[in-house]
Amino acid sequence: MSEPSQRPWMESLVGCVPDGLLLVKEDWTILWCSPRFAEMVQTTEPPRGSLSSWIQGFEEFRDAVVYGLDRDKRAAVPALLQTADESRKFVVIHASPCHADVPARWALAVQDRSEIEALQRRLDDRERSHSFLRSGTSDLIIRIDANWQIIWCNEAASDLFIEGPHLQSVLSASSFESLQKGFHGSTDGEDRFAVQLESPENARPVFSLNGTARILRDDNGEFNGLSMILADDSEAHRLGLFAAKYELSPREQEVVQYLVQGYSNLNIAAILGLSESGVKFHIRNVFSRAKVASRTELMARMLVD
Repeated sequence: MSEPSQRPWMESLVGCVPDGLLLVKEDWTILWCSPRFAEMVQTTEPPRGSLSSWIQGFEEFRDAVVYGLDRDKRAAVPALLQTADESRKFVVIHASPCHADVPARWALAVQDRSEIEALQRRLDDRERSHSFLRSGTSDLIIRIDANWQIIWCNEAASDLFIEGPHLQSVLSASSFESLQKGFHGSTDGEDRFAVQLESPENARPVFSLNGTARILRDDNGEFNGLSMILADDSEAHRLGLFAAKYELSPREQEVVQYLVQGYSNLNIAAILGLSESGVKFHIRNVFSRAKVASRTELMARMLVD
């Protein structure tokens, strides 16, 4: 028999990019299979026997093919086709009637089910990772795998995290311990928990992130990683550390809070109900304690202290 892939009807069928092709006779025995399919089922010749022993719900599948198609059409006919030992499973994605000069009745295009399932898991995982909460453009999104390694982060998180390291290496010991407690304390019915991530002691830059983690699971319900969406509270955290180090008063903390956000002295005075000279007085005191001479130096000191 000539190579079936040269037939015009087969060329249109190949457009669906199947993993394997089968030619089936009127009695539903396999006349021919593509080398790719033979390789997947580890055989050098067409599998023997009727498809009735291969396809789950064969009668429904047969009726859909026989009564749902004619010689000018092809259609998707969902069905599961599997080897006798169930070691390989395929999905019939298209069925097409053969031309009259081909000694077969039907052509079936099949896709390796394991590859489809793997792709679906990746798509579902991405959807769970990126859409489990409506995030703003400034939110940080981090994805870790089942081994607690960072495998993805969005652009907003890329200043603090990179792909590859173990999460424990980029967090404070207390943060990682709290994260694990939140994970182990969740139940099957509750797959989200609150998280707070802080940078390790003496690490730079200093960060503090708060948000929600969602537990990701595979099709068997096994732990498959975490997806976290976080808001950056680093400025407030840095301000707290800075205030403690230089013993700032509550009023001085308020002034610095607005100062580092770019507010003018006049605006700070209006917000806090102070005179402009009073704001300048507090700023001079803060500059003197931190040994800086400008706002820029103050912001740099907060980042490195």
